[in-house]
Amino acid sequence: MDLDQAIAFAEQCQVGYVATCLNNRPFVRPLQLVTTGGEGFYFVTHPHKDFYKQLLANPQVEVCFNRELNMLRVSGKVHWIDDPAWIVLSMNEQPWAPRSEVIKAIRPNFAFFQIRSGSARWWLDASQPLSAEILFDNGVQIA
Repeated sequence: MDLDQAIAFAEQCQVGYVATCLNNRPFVRPLQLVTTGGEGFYFVTHPHKDFYKQLLANPQVEVCFNRELNMLRVSGKVHWIDDPAWIVLSMNEQPWAPRSEVIKAIRPNFAFFQIRSGSARWWLDASQPLSAEILFDNGVQIA
């Protein structure tokens, strides 16, 4: 398995379970993946949520995607995205998102992030051993 296959699997799942840690206490919540046509692991949250504050305090996360008996775990550091053109373009591709003129008006209410560098591991069918670790940096597989 490679990084492109991992991204495709995550996009098929659509929802990942994101784990954070604050004050030595774990938190897990489901989060919709922002699909980008295979470019990476992108998410959006709201700056007023506790989740956002947890990411600022400790940007190391792990996300679990699962479908049937297959599971993908992606670990890495949150990279915040503040490119208005990318945000509008990306949100226009989301079936759940409002129209672009609405996005421009409410953009301060969105906080976009990517797991740009980190690692990914597969379990394909619970009876199979854990796959080799996929390492990636700046969205490119390095091992």
